[in-house]
Amino acid sequence: MEMEYTRERLLEESVHFIDLCQSYCMEGKIDVDTYNTLIGIKIYFIRDVLRDAKILTSLSEDLAQKIESIKKLDKKINNANKANTCLRDCCV
Repeated sequence: MEMEYTRERLLEESVHFIDLCQSYCMEGKIDVDTYNTLIGIKIYFIRDVLRDAKILTSLSEDLAQKIESIKKLDKKINNANKANTCLRDCCV
């Protein structure tokens, strides 16, 4: 139970961090390479956590929507056809 709570909190914090990085990138405060460097490990973490069926069933609707939103914006930032590490490889 505590492990699930910890993973969900880490997931929420990762989503918040990526959201912040995306807003900085869209505002021109950081470039795309810096954005990808900052979020790279968070993307892998989210992908790995979401592969766990327990997390998928207990994920709040709000958090699921935020993940979908950052997935779409990540594709927009990376033009979806570049070979950058992004959420398009995620199993969400």
